[in-house]
Amino acid sequence: MRLLALDCAAGTCAAACLADDDCLASASEPMLRGHAERVAPMMADTLRAAGLGPQMIDAVAVTVGPGAFTGIRIGLSAARGFALARGLPVLGVNCLEVAVAPLEADRQGLAVLETKRRDFYLQGFAPDKTPLTEPAALPADAVASFLPAGPWTAIGDAAARLIDTLGGNADLTLDTRRPPNTALAAARIAMQRLRDGAEESDLDARPLYLRPPDVNLKGRGPAAAAPQ
Repeated sequence: MRLLALDCAAGTCAAACLADDDCLASASEPMLRGHAERVAPMMADTLRAAGLGPQMIDAVAVTVGPGAFTGIRIGLSAARGFALARGLPVLGVNCLEVAVAPLEADRQGLAVLETKRRDFYLQGFAPDKTPLTEPAALPADAVASFLPAGPWTAIGDAAARLIDTLGGNADLTLDTRRPPNTALAAARIAMQRLRDGAEESDLDARPLYLRPPDVNLKGRGPAAAAPQ
């Protein structure tokens, strides 16, 4: 099984090719803007480095959020466009699953990602990475009631901010590790789902926003929610 994976959902543009357990090629660039211009060349470069033609890919994986609205849409569009032309399945991978991937299998993990606001994107995972909560966008003072009993290891790009905000008033320890390549981490998650017999919902990649976007619309106040 050969899989192409993409991540444009946060502050990177990343791609990876996986053949079963082997990473054939991967690329990742820090990027706050410009994903739309970079993702297609990065896909082509990654396939070339892997020694694969587009017709040799069996499935596509893509991160679906939570994260930057524009980045999520760009990643999904690129993945769907590549897959549609070849009749391939597209697997959506939650960015919170990617964040918790580096954690050892003996600890409950709390994935914590930036919202660029005062709140946090959160999801709790068992030591085997099985979700223990639904993904959520919550302020710090709601975390204690959101989580089952700890202890928890907080991991992700907003984990340190959450612990600082709580000021030691939660059963949380910090893990500062990050996946070296988020697309590769997503590829490994998707590959395992395919091995386990992916359900229909796994093959219907849809954006995971958790909240409406903020946009400035002329004549309609300083901020309004864009329709989905």
